[in-house]
Amino acid sequence: MFRVADNEYDIQSASLELFSRTREDLVVWGVRIIAKHSCDGSGDVAKWNPSIIADELLQTTPGEKAFWHDIAGTTIEWEEANPDPQALFEVFETAGIYNCKCQFLAGPSGTGVQFLLEGTVDVDTDYPRLPIRVETPLSVGPMPWGKMSEQQCRSEFQRLGFKDPTEYRVINGVSSLIFLDQ
Repeated sequence: MFRVADNEYDIQSASLELFSRTREDLVVWGVRIIAKHSCDGSGDVAKWNPSIIADELLQTTPGEKAFWHDIAGTTIEWEEANPDPQALFEVFETAGIYNCKCQFLAGPSGTGVQFLLEGTVDVDTDYPRLPIRVETPLSVGPMPWGKMSEQQCRSEFQRLGFKDPTEYRVINGVSSLIFLDQ
């Protein structure tokens, strides 16, 4: 469910995205939620195709999370929009989300991760203080590793403390590990 004010949208994709900042020895966790207008509703807002993009909601250190679904139980909150927002709402252009609470919850029957976001966004002067709410299961996207070999990717993945089963693939020229336990 993706709701903006009184309008509900169909979620097309919802993924957790991880990448490594090797120099800083960090794992960065973000989300990408893409929705499409449904046939219900009237007015301009009902015809939007909104997205939420958060490249960096959380950072962890090596060994802090052994499996991608260990993020369940994490809550992140912030009040005010800032010049470098943690999460962006996108329709025509991007706007920072504020008064926000993000929760990663264990999925049904203890598998996977459910994502819940509640916040406010000022799309422009015509649409100020719109409440937004997203509740959806997350898949986990491929973890990119640049131009590394399979062995280098797996070595770095293990060094970061991950134990998830993965498959190595090159996607658009980028070495990636695909999480198999989704």
